[in-house]
Amino acid sequence: MIKKLLFAGISAFMLSGCFTKSYVDVKTNNYATVQLVPESKTLLFTDDYYAFLYDYKMLRKTSCDFSKSSLGIIETDSDTPSRVAKVQAERPLLFNVNYKVQSGQSTFTEYSQLVLRPAKHRHYVIVYKKKSVSLFRSVSDFSVYEKRGNRRVAVPRSRLFSFNETKECK
Repeated sequence: MIKKLLFAGISAFMLSGCFTKSYVDVKTNNYATVQLVPESKTLLFTDDYYAFLYDYKMLRKTSCDFSKSSLGIIETDSDTPSRVAKVQAERPLLFNVNYKVQSGQSTFTEYSQLVLRPAKHRHYVIVYKKKSVSLFRSVSDFSVYEKRGNRRVAVPRSRLFSFNETKECK
C-alpha cells in the first residue's frame, strides 16, 4: 500500500511539470543555434540562468489562442555561457528565460518570455545583463542578438517579439 502511494506521488510530481528534462538537440540540417550568455558577475550568491524551450504555435493571429509543448531546458550559471543548443530553424520557439539568485532563505527570480523564429544556420545569443542604477536599485535586461563572426547584431523584429501571457491574454 505504501509503495503504491509513493509511486502515485512520484508519478504526479513528474507529470505536473516540476521535473524538466534537458533540451535535446535537433538532428536535421534545418537548424539554428542558441546560447545563453550571462554578462553579470555574482560572487556572493548562488545563481542560475536557464531557459525553458517550448514549441510555439499561434492558432489565431487575432487572439491569444496558442499551443505550446515543452522541448526541455538549457541552463548555466553567471560564470560560464551555456552549451550551444541546436534548435529547429524557421519554427517559432517560446523561450521562458529566467535568472534566479538564492541567498540563504531568500530567492529572487527575474524572467522574460521571448518568441524567436530562428533563421537557418544562424547563431543566436540570449544575454542577461544587470545594470546598477544606485546602491539599492538595479535594472536588468534580457537581450537577444544574432552573432555574425565576432559581432553581435540586433535580431530583426520579424523574427523576435516579447510575449507576456498574463498581460496580453486577458
